[in-house]
Amino acid sequence: MYYACCSYFTLELKSLMRRFKRPKIFYGWWIVGNGFILQLLASALFFNSTGAYASALHEAYGWSNTSLNLGFSLNRVESGILGPIQGWAIDKFGPSIMIRIGAVLLGGGLILFSQIDSLWQFYVAYSLLAIGAGLAGFMTLTVAVVNWFKAKRARAIGLMQTGFALGGMFAFLVVLSIDNIGWSKTVLIAGIIVIIIGQIVAGFIYHRPEDRGDTVDGEIDDTYKATDENQEFTSSIDDSGDFTTREALRTPTFWFLSLGHAASVLIVGTVIANLYLHARDDLGYSYWEVGVISFIISVSQVFGLIGGGYIGDKVNKRGLLVVCMLAHVLGLFLLAFAGERSLISFIILLAFAIIHGLAWGVRPAVTQALRADYFGRTNFGKIMGFSSMIIMIGMTLGPLIAGLISDWRGDYKIAFTVIALIALLGSIFFWLSKPPTKKVRLAT
Repeated sequence: MYYACCSYFTLELKSLMRRFKRPKIFYGWWIVGNGFILQLLASALFFNSTGAYASALHEAYGWSNTSLNLGFSLNRVESGILGPIQGWAIDKFGPSIMIRIGAVLLGGGLILFSQIDSLWQFYVAYSLLAIGAGLAGFMTLTVAVVNWFKAKRARAIGLMQTGFALGGMFAFLVVLSIDNIGWSKTVLIAGIIVIIIGQIVAGFIYHRPEDRGDTVDGEIDDTYKATDENQEFTSSIDDSGDFTTREALRTPTFWFLSLGHAASVLIVGTVIANLYLHARDDLGYSYWEVGVISFIISVSQVFGLIGGGYIGDKVNKRGLLVVCMLAHVLGLFLLAFAGERSLISFIILLAFAIIHGLAWGVRPAVTQALRADYFGRTNFGKIMGFSSMIIMIGMTLGPLIAGLISDWRGDYKIAFTVIALIALLGSIFFWLSKPPTKKVRLAT
């Protein structure tokens, strides 16, 4: 009944949209737009609000930094373990059904999160949040976009991910809401919003251009035609050079690219989970002031996503990723040694926000575009799923290491320094991620 109601509402909305005359737009950009909406929701109400939730829980229950960061780390472990299964399911059943399930789990997890009063309940709620955010999030949406684009792949992924960056700006509203009505009511409202909007948007997501009689990049081709009355199509796009999952896993490029990606999210995960804890507890800044820093990060990320996606389609992607990693490391050093609240300290934090935000904006779109360029679109979901098992190591270890060292030493300077030095390896891994070679099969 629930699914039928959502489907009916989506069909009615589509019918209403057809009544208005509008210029022909390649449907791939509508996929990007819907992905943008989902990324904005997940970012504003979950990912970029993680630090604010952590600070509120620390203040309400007195839980240690290690305990809170352990919860954030565990949800990344679950996402990584489920990666190959999720990748297979996306390639098999398509992104739309995964988004519907993910939106229900993410929204339900937020509603459950609003009712917690013990540490074990926090871990359970965050586990549910992690699964939901993964199913309706970056991997699922990236697979859809990769299947619709080739020539402008980096730009398309970058624009879709701009929603995530803008969500960081709207996370400032979450901080204000926590200040005014409390974290519990804020999270409850967020859960309801995610469920409703997630179901609507999912109806507009198609797995491949062939599903609605279109082609990759919207290119017109006379050899592209319907094969039967059910509107199943055959595309002239040659996917014969695409890697199978097994072939991709056997290349050094797969592992170097995944390790470089893991090194980058080592820093991203650390900043997401610990920015508010470090800036408020160690440096003496208020919720509002840290919210400004978070806002600047998101603004810079938007510029990075838009500009990086365009540049990524024009220049050497590996070299661009190396530069991004060096910027990530520099930004974390600035955050570590900003010093207690003062004008100079705030200027240093602003520099960190701009550098970190730009690197964070450029790097994801270029990384995924490079992975798709190397291995093709046919098995991209499964290949990306296996990559997530390696990537989650960085996202898991970052917050956990930061929490342990900060509890041991009493501040984040050493923790951030250690993480920055480890992340330097990412620049090496990205540079070693050269185009893979594929063994030629002899046809009989």
